[in-house]
Amino acid sequence: MFSRNSDVCILVCDIISPSSIKNLGEWEKRLKDSGCDPPIIVAVNKIDLDPNFEEHFFEMAPKIMEHFPDIMFVSALSGSGIHELFRLAAEKATEYDSRHDPNDRKKKPKTINPANNDGSSEKGCC
Repeated sequence: MFSRNSDVCILVCDIISPSSIKNLGEWEKRLKDSGCDPPIIVAVNKIDLDPNFEEHFFEMAPKIMEHFPDIMFVSALSGSGIHELFRLAAEKATEYDSRHDPNDRKKKPKTINPANNDGSSEKGCC
């Protein structure tokens, strides 16, 4: 998982795979453990395979809505909900970015120059 400097995170689960829904919490934990805390959107994929997808999702994961308020139902196959998902992601990223100082050192990678024996660092990456 790559999350450095992320302004939004989309966690994707599969409506026909209960284990992928149950693992959303683990992916959120990994994201937070990486030092990032962007807004999270849950994309429930493969809705084209289940005509009662919304009902089934909330039966399988009743507490998901409380924990993840931004849930989008999508089908990568048919394209249903994809534009709305990316529109929401853009809105959330813009909101998140506007609340954070672009000069915040936590968001900028710190590169250690091994040639500097004094342990000093330079801004930037690589």
